[in-house]
Amino acid sequence: MSYKIEINQRAGERISGVWIKKIVGKTLAETKIGSADISVAFVGNQEIKKWNKQYRGKDKVTDVLSFDYRGRKTPIEKTQKNAEISGEIIVCCERAVSQAKEHGWSAEREIKLLLVHGLLHLAGYDHEKSLKEARKMEKFQEKILKFLK
Repeated sequence: MSYKIEINQRAGERISGVWIKKIVGKTLAETKIGSADISVAFVGNQEIKKWNKQYRGKDKVTDVLSFDYRGRKTPIEKTQKNAEISGEIIVCCERAVSQAKEHGWSAEREIKLLLVHGLLHLAGYDHEKSLKEARKMEKFQEKILKFLK
């Protein structure tokens, strides 16, 4: 397995690069990704709002955005080993902290959830396609989060 993970922290408190790479690497391994070139950026409300408006047409703050550089249309299934992905995950630190407070858990747990969620999008999962796809993605996401504990 060959994983290149670049981290860009432009907002929020510094997060351990080792911790981020551990979460990303273990998630990639669990999704049977053989090769990945991933950029992870941590930004503030204004920056993610700008990206969300520009690329999704939604003029609002969101928690995480994923940009798949390969344009994958279908999920990488467990049987498709050694798949390759390339893309960027943008996490809004302010939103992660506020959502963590709403849920009553740590910001670390929320960031872990957002990283896994973003990586699953890069692996082709899309909860906005249908209820069936949403359930499939949520189930896999929960499995990975339990694995990461």
